[in-house]
Amino acid sequence: MKITDIETHVRGNILFVAVRTDSSIVGIGESACWAYPEAVASVVETFAAALRGTDPRRIERHWHLMWRMGPFRSAIVGAALSAIDCALWDIKGRALGVPTHELLGGAYRDRIRLHAIIDGADAEQLGRSAARAAAEGFTAVKFDPLEDTWIDHSTGEIAARAVERTTAVRDATAGKVDMIVEVHRSLAPHQIPALLDGLRPLRPLFVEDPIQIDTFDVQTGLLAHGVPLGLGERWQSIWEVREALAANGPFIVRSDVTLAGGISAARKIAAIAEAHHAQVSWHNWLSPVSDAATLTVDATIPNTLTHEHAPAQLAAFGDAIQTGWRVDEGYMVLSDEPGLGIEVDFARLPEAGDILHRQLHEIPFASDGSVAFAR
Repeated sequence: MKITDIETHVRGNILFVAVRTDSSIVGIGESACWAYPEAVASVVETFAAALRGTDPRRIERHWHLMWRMGPFRSAIVGAALSAIDCALWDIKGRALGVPTHELLGGAYRDRIRLHAIIDGADAEQLGRSAARAAAEGFTAVKFDPLEDTWIDHSTGEIAARAVERTTAVRDATAGKVDMIVEVHRSLAPHQIPALLDGLRPLRPLFVEDPIQIDTFDVQTGLLAHGVPLGLGERWQSIWEVREALAANGPFIVRSDVTLAGGISAARKIAAIAEAHHAQVSWHNWLSPVSDAATLTVDATIPNTLTHEHAPAQLAAFGDAIQTGWRVDEGYMVLSDEPGLGIEVDFARLPEAGDILHRQLHEIPFASDGSVAFAR
């Protein structure tokens, strides 16, 4: 079997990759570098020139070929490699007639715990969303503790409103649902002590990405505040995860399977995390394709904590993407379909505006005219 072509399909922020073979098997992958999909597509074309005519089943070799082709590293390179890697694992499972997770050591678990992404304009609405999620069987929820006007709030006000929203979620679920507090890299390090001090009594499962991702030591140094942290959704390699874990001990690893090297790298990231007694709750770009690739890894590793789930975002793709993965009362039941368990009809994909919109040039500004953090 040989690779005959690699196609890219861009819809808004979404970049899908289709790896075609001379045996008519097509593998599907996706990139999570949502800000620059056209740039990722350009790198995919460069990789395609090197991969055409090769055996798609030599996945580890191809991974290193793509990573080592040039002496440059970036999210763009990592995202392009990730999309192709996931597609190659899809091909291998389809060629053998088994789910890809069977090729990764088999299922470690029968179902995967989900955390539902919820929202609400104020604490009361957020509490109602949490209560609905709990009634549907979810045992964990994730939400934003910051209001839209957080940029110009004082540090004390930021912490107080975050505590108010988190308390509403806890009370609405009688404390029986784990809470993931997503800060979106929005705050500066000097604001973090007040936030974490306020949240600590509420026992969040973890607080995600509280500050910008520019340095590892400052991010991991926040662990000293005694609140579990989830870090790494923008990191791009196994080496970054190793460096961060080695710096200050375990945290919840939040790497993205479709950014940090695909399924091949995700398995290694999970093993590095396991060696540091750390659990994994991958960032999920939340199309059915990235969802399936991430679930494939979740099914096979011992340190999966939760899997990110947003039904409305998955449903936005309609019938264009069929999936063998099924939700059952807050858990995902493993697919038994070959490969990643998805089928994509590219001709029927929704238009860009119906899926996700571009967030470039939508960076918020503070009242003094300065540029706020990109989220």
